[in-house]
Amino acid sequence: MSELISTIVNCKTARKILEADDKSNLRINSSHMTVEALLSLLDELKSTLEHIPLVYIDLQGAKMRLSRQQSQYDVSTDSTVYIIPEKEFLERKDLLKAFKDIIIIEDLAFDVLSSSLPDKLLIDDGKIVLSEPKFNKKYDIGAISAIVSVGGTLRPRKGINASPHPLSGGKLNPRDKKIVEASAKFPFVAYALSFCQTAEGIEHLRHTAESIRGSSVKIAAKIELPLSHDILCDIACVSDSMWLCRGDLGSQLGLSGLGKYFYEYTHSLPFTYGKPSQAHDTPRDMSCEHILAGEVLDHMVSNPLPTRSEACHVSEHVRNGKFDGLVLSNETAYGKYVKEVVTMARELIISFKTKHERFVFAGLIFSLIGDIFLQHSIDKFIPGLLSFACAHVCYCIAFSSVAKSKSRLADILIPAIPSILIMIPFVKTLFNTSLWWLLFFMAGYCFVLASAMWRSFCLLKKTKGANWFGFVGMIFFSTSDIILSVERFILSGILKGHPIMETIIISTYWLAQCFVSHSLVPELPLFISWFSDVKKFRDMYNKRILNIDNIEAVKQSKPIDEKEQ
Repeated sequence: MSELISTIVNCKTARKILEADDKSNLRINSSHMTVEALLSLLDELKSTLEHIPLVYIDLQGAKMRLSRQQSQYDVSTDSTVYIIPEKEFLERKDLLKAFKDIIIIEDLAFDVLSSSLPDKLLIDDGKIVLSEPKFNKKYDIGAISAIVSVGGTLRPRKGINASPHPLSGGKLNPRDKKIVEASAKFPFVAYALSFCQTAEGIEHLRHTAESIRGSSVKIAAKIELPLSHDILCDIACVSDSMWLCRGDLGSQLGLSGLGKYFYEYTHSLPFTYGKPSQAHDTPRDMSCEHILAGEVLDHMVSNPLPTRSEACHVSEHVRNGKFDGLVLSNETAYGKYVKEVVTMARELIISFKTKHERFVFAGLIFSLIGDIFLQHSIDKFIPGLLSFACAHVCYCIAFSSVAKSKSRLADILIPAIPSILIMIPFVKTLFNTSLWWLLFFMAGYCFVLASAMWRSFCLLKKTKGANWFGFVGMIFFSTSDIILSVERFILSGILKGHPIMETIIISTYWLAQCFVSHSLVPELPLFISWFSDVKKFRDMYNKRILNIDNIEAVKQSKPIDEKEQ
């Protein structure tokens, strides 16, 4: 099932989200609250929620932001504003708080901008644009003056973008480190690092969090800068997921540059933005989960339904396997229709079968055909063998669609070695008989089966052991096939054709199919409450896009005036 991550600002929002979709994970933007408020929210979630999902704490990283002291007010186009550091404002707070032409930013951000003034500054993902920044003096304070090219509403803690980005990402900043040290004790907490630029930043975050918790911690890297393919691959190797955040990327690249980068990211792997990669002779991939973020269903902040463009865009990119899920930000943090947007997001990302699902289903069909053939005598053995070979090819493609290959040589050698070992007793038995020609079919089948097992093991590795069903299923499949082949061609006497052999073969075979099928929905329990949970999942899967809640919301919603739109 695709991952859905919904942003919260309080426990009330979390309850609304989980009522609409109890499989949704949560996200808290730590930059928009104090450390004390963040820890208080985590304690409240722990004490009030019956089921606590994974909660991502979004760390500031190398992102520049407005100060928490910034007042909320509108700045008009063509006006002049003055950017000052937070420490200067706090020293003259009584004097300066009445002025509406001051923008207060963090001290480090001011120092970095002062050392190298950019051509323009973008605030709140480009909703406000400041041009012609230069050093000036205002109210006896050293400041940076700028002309407002695009006006809008200033809000505290909103992001600031400049191209090229002046801050480098490495070790955790003091505030982020304090948050990690205080929150890593919560077992349901994961982290997302903003403006991730190197693998070292993720490694430092992981080491800090896991040394406190004493167990593994899920880490997401937020891609908000136009990084090269080589850097992205390095980050992917040490991250559990990568979030493509189009808000800050759009501020860095402009809309046309964002379109180009997004296309290359989703269609041309491996790629390097701007020029071909020279660092590696062999292709490298970004084998981790990829999550789409940044105004995914922005229309639903103030409307009960998304635009048709949003619905098509989300469905297409999750359906074709490019992205493994979505992040909802303002849609749930400040939106009017929290339950509706969560329900809609889940509907959109499960409204199409993924490549994994399609090929597992195809494998089951080929297995059914193979079952029919193998119920007959030896003359139907080859058609049955070919049917099951096609099934394993389908399973191999299904697992590979989730856990992509990193080494073509390994994909050949690792399945080949066990295939050769398995074939040795059959070569000794059949080589000098009239059935010697079966050895070629059996060798090919062994290789295909071993390849499917290898790809299921890669899926196990990618999911950090969470999706072990495919691998266990292929072990049962191998056990069933080996016993079947030994019983037909090697065994003699009382065991040949004995009912106990048939029982072992058929029981391991159906266990194999059960586990492989269950790899599609590893979140659900396998046996204990399997039927009730599958019914619940099926009901959610079959719901219409316009459910009753959405229809009522449409009826009750008021037209949006032009200013609000």
